Amino acid sequence: MSFQKKFFGKWVLAGEYSVLRKGFAIVYPLNSYSIGFKYSESKRNLVIQKSGSYQSDLDFSITPILYKALKFLNKKQESLKGVLEIKGDIPFGAGVGASASLCVGIAYLFLYKKWLKRNQVKSFASHLEDFFHGKSSGMDITSVIHKKPILYYKGTLKNLNSFKEKPLLFLSYSGGRSATSVGVSKVRKLFDRNWNLAESIDKQMCQSVNLCLKALKERHAKKSLSLLSQALDLGEDCFNKWGLISYELEQHIKELKKKGALSTKPTGSGLGGHVISLWTIPPPSSLKEKLIPLTL
Repeated sequence: MSFQKKFFGKWVLAGEYSVLRKGFAIVYPLNSYSIGFKYSESKRNLVIQKSGSYQSDLDFSITPILYKALKFLNKKQESLKGVLEIKGDIPFGAGVGASASLCVGIAYLFLYKKWLKRNQVKSFASHLEDFFHGKSSGMDITSVIHKKPILYYKGTLKNLNSFKEKPLLFLSYSGGRSATSVGVSKVRKLFDRNWNLAESIDKQMCQSVNLCLKALKERHAKKSLSLLSQALDLGEDCFNKWGLISYELEQHIKELKKKGALSTKPTGSGLGGHVISLWTIPPPSSLKEKLIPLTL
């Protein structure tokens, strides 16, 4: 018997960090990145085979998180036997759901093994993601499992319709990376140091979410574009105020705007990772290989 399944990444339009407290977040699946699992049972001790564009990222994460998962269920390491092949095509620490895809994949593997019930998959994967995030909001896990655009709020979700007007929206990698737990810690320390400022940034990110939702419903192309641009500008300003714009991120944003992007915003945890860019005309051919088209 064998198990084979692929899990895709995610990207966040708006709502990072504020979703940990009282805000909503708008999250989309990202099929450009994935982690594939293939497990073949046998009587031999477990062998883990890694491959993919980001195989080296798996070298640092798969063994500790897999054995943490076994420990959660009071299973001995020897209880998982056979060959586990993992193809890692998502960069870790880049804000596109690598840790969530890995944790969901392990949870589904354990579901296949009948060590978990289906209604336990989400909560189990969220517990595993604490290893990467410090404390998982459950947002990324929900997105990876659901595979559709969602409006997420404290464990609950609502499906999102497509934008009536299709904006020119792209995702691109800044080249820098950072663990999500670093960003979470930095924002938490801001609350300890200046609660009023931190609270105001949360409210601003909530405003960004609301503008995105208005843009989603808007029937007129120019108005929809204006609302979405305002939302991204507010979101980027939140990352600035949180201190989550790294040097690589700053330089990448400057390049996008120099080439003609109307608005930009980091997506995910910041301090590196990926950037959303909104355009009024198609980006120049010099950026073609760097940009991943996004659909709202």
